[in-house]
Formats: sequence, C-alpha cells, structure tokens
Amino acid sequence: MKFHFNKEQEKQYVKIPFDVPENTESIDVVCLYDKTGGAVIDLALLGPGDRLLGASGAARNHIWVSALGSYTGYETLDPPPGEWNILAGLYKLTPEGAEAEYGIKLTPKSRRLFKGDPHIHTTASDGKADFSSIISLAWEQRLDFIFLTDHNTTAQNKLAGPFENLTVIPGVEWTHYNGHALFLGAENPLEDNYGITDFEEGKKLIKKAKNAGAFTAIAHPLCHYLSWQWGLDEDTLSLFDGLEVWNGIMHERNERAIAFWHKLLCEGKKIPATCGSDYHGPGLFGSVGMPCLNVYALSRSPSDIMAAIRKGNSFISYTPDGPEVDIICEGNGAIGETAVPGAALTFYFANLSPGDEIALITESETEKIPANVNGRLILERVYRDCKFVRAEVYRSYAPGLPPMKAMLSNPVYFSP
Repeated sequence: MKFHFNKEQEKQYVKIPFDVPENTESIDVVCLYDKTGGAVIDLALLGPGDRLLGASGAARNHIWVSALGSYTGYETLDPPPGEWNILAGLYKLTPEGAEAEYGIKLTPKSRRLFKGDPHIHTTASDGKADFSSIISLAWEQRLDFIFLTDHNTTAQNKLAGPFENLTVIPGVEWTHYNGHALFLGAENPLEDNYGITDFEEGKKLIKKAKNAGAFTAIAHPLCHYLSWQWGLDEDTLSLFDGLEVWNGIMHERNERAIAFWHKLLCEGKKIPATCGSDYHGPGLFGSVGMPCLNVYALSRSPSDIMAAIRKGNSFISYTPDGPEVDIICEGNGAIGETAVPGAALTFYFANLSPGDEIALITESETEKIPANVNGRLILERVYRDCKFVRAEVYRSYAPGLPPMKAMLSNPVYFSP
C-alpha cells in the first residue's frame, strides 16, 4: 500500500486499517519511505478496538507480532481477528510531503505436528537440572514445547514463554500423600495450601486449578509407590481433563494405566491420554522427551498447544523420533475427534522400522499388522459399529529384547 502524505498533515496521526482473519499466526509490518530529505514517520500498531500493541517510533521499519514472540516493544499475543490499524505518526515531512509504502504479511495458522514433554522437574523442586539445562536438553531432543511441573511450586513458571524454536508452558505437579496430579497451562493454578489429606478439600483445590485455566490430569495413577489413593471412580475422574498413562520409560505401571484408560474408553468415556518423562535428572534410560507427546496443533503457541492437548489431538511415542501416526476421517474428524460411523479412515504411519507391528484397537477387537517397511505406511479402514479406534506400534527397543509399546494414539470416536 502506497501513500502520499502532504506537508499539511505534519504532526498528525493517520490510521491505515487492515483486516486480520481468524487463526492468524503472525503479522509482519514493513514501512518504507525516503528519509534523505529529512522526513520522519513514526510506526505503531493498534489492535481491534484501537488497543495499542506497541510503538517503535521512526527507529525501525519492520515489526512483527505473534504469540511466539514479537518485535521489542510490541505485545506478544495470539493476533485477535478484526480490524487492525497501522498508526503513522507524521512527525516531520518535507515541503513536498513524503511517499510511504506499507507491506503487511499475515501468516495463517495450519494444522501440523509438534513434539513436547508435559512433565519436567527443575531445581525449583527436586530436579537436578536448572532451567537453562532443561532448555538445552529440549533443544538437543528437537522438542517444540515443554512444561515446567515442579512439585507444589509455581516459581518456575515465571521463566515460561517463547524461546528460540521452543515454547515453555507453565505447570505444576500437585504432590501429596494421596497421589500426584498435573495442572498444565496456567501460571498459578496452586494458590492455596497443597497439604491436603481430606478429599473433599482436594476436590475444591482441583476445581480451583481448573477455574484458573489449568488442564488437570492424574499423574502415574497406577504406579506401585506413587499411585492415586483417592479412587478412580466416575465421580473422581470427572474432576480431571486427562490421564497420564505413560510416565517415563515403558514399564508395567504404564501398561496397567493404559489398560485402565482403555477400559474407560470401552465404557464410552472420552478422556485424553497424555504422558511425560517425569524428568528429574540424568538416568540410564530416561531423558527429557522420553516419552514424547506429539500434538497436532494450529501453531506452537501455548494456547494452540493446550487446545490440542485438551481435545486429545495427540499420540505418544517412546522417543521424539519414534513411530508417528495421523488418522484422518472422510468428511471430518481426526485423532481425538468424533467421526460418523462408516466414514472412511486413513491411517498415516511414519518413522516405522522393519519388524514393527501395528495394532488397530477398538472396544471389541484388535487388528495386528506387520509393518515390514522402513519409513511410511498408509492403511485405510471403515468401522461401522464401534465406539472408537486407536493405534499402537510395538517395537523391540534393542536386539534380543521382546517387542514393547513404542507408540500409542488417542482415539477417533464414533457417533451418529
């Protein structure tokens, strides 16, 4: 967009409107004009309702705004839809005026795969690695997001935010004598005394965390020494948004949790499965991102990652480079969503290895398919009388070891 500003407009502010549609990931604005004659044009940005989102004067000609970081002096946020304005401050113009050209680039969001770890401890509680070390480990594992979930403290959440190629999302692990629970995505979901031994008081605390915006999930619910002691009946489960079925390396405790979760699915319940390394420090087998939560989200922003976790648009792999799956339904629907019975489903598997075995699991049957490929495999199926279908991949982690779970997906649900 080109504009000619006349000398008579000097010391005025001119709005240059533009529309931002839904699901815009980032906005870039460039302002170019000839400064050789002494013209000075300030640059600022107004969001919907003339909300000031930042100003950089005449010192910069390129600024940007997004939830993953904005230009210095501009607010970091998910760009809301509506009418925006560039605010041109005509501080000084030559007698001939000034020609200015504005470029606006709107980058739309798009569904894609992001890899992360929702359960990590730092030196803010009993972890051995400080914050900067955790960041380095996440970069080494090529993760896109992590959660800081120290025990009964939210001090670590002051460090959360966008980093280079990594989104750090706040969390906390509510830890008490009767079990552990993850509160994810809220900066301060644990304001009150965590030392509760009465479940009625515990219910109030959980509900308060949910009201603060947290995604709530029981951590390692069937672990021998850290199991959930306040029951797993319907009344209790209704307090939680998800279930951590895979904690650390694959182990019998995780198999029990997965079997319990599968039972809930067979009963018609919809509760997203999640996971976490529960990283406290270096170990023989464990590391940040082991296991890895893989989410299909519209962007790497905290709000989009959280939305995908809440819906169960995700699968779990034993490492960040482990087997992958996407499930797309004819018409509509995908992992974590609901499709019409009889709709054609396409399973897209990736990162497979010769010797892997795929399992397609419903409430009534399990179909096992040898995956004698190196890389990708596409399967097409139709399910007419099922409540759900989900996928698993089994792999031998090392020569001589029996096959174990290497991937577990959330279901596609069916409803007329």
